[in-house]
Amino acid sequence: MNVPVLLLIGGCGLVGLLAMCLGRSGRWLGSLCLVLAVGSAGFMVWRSARCAKGFASIDVGATSDQVLAKVGTPNVVTDCSTSFAGSPGIPLNQARAACATEYWYYAVWAPEAWSFAFDAQGILIDKYHWVSP
Repeated sequence: MNVPVLLLIGGCGLVGLLAMCLGRSGRWLGSLCLVLAVGSAGFMVWRSARCAKGFASIDVGATSDQVLAKVGTPNVVTDCSTSFAGSPGIPLNQARAACATEYWYYAVWAPEAWSFAFDAQGILIDKYHWVSP
């Protein structure tokens, strides 16, 4: 979970609500803050839903271009040497041993991530949905 981002969005929303109460001069600032807070929260929900939907619809054997088309640009691209949140990685199974590139998609508001592992030819060899309880 990205606590600073959530606090920033919540704070912006609170400032927006308070500014709306200041009368005519505060309405512009209040409206701007509320639009930013709601827009940011909406983007985070949309991004997580897109990752989950893309993850479910992509099968092993897909190309990296197909993953990019369905899920979008990853937050991080690694050489398969790291695991969730940048921890040193170990192969989870035999397929991961051939991993050359890994795409990571992180949820902002929850401890959740989606990873897609590709071989040297850009073919998806493994995917994993990481969730913390």
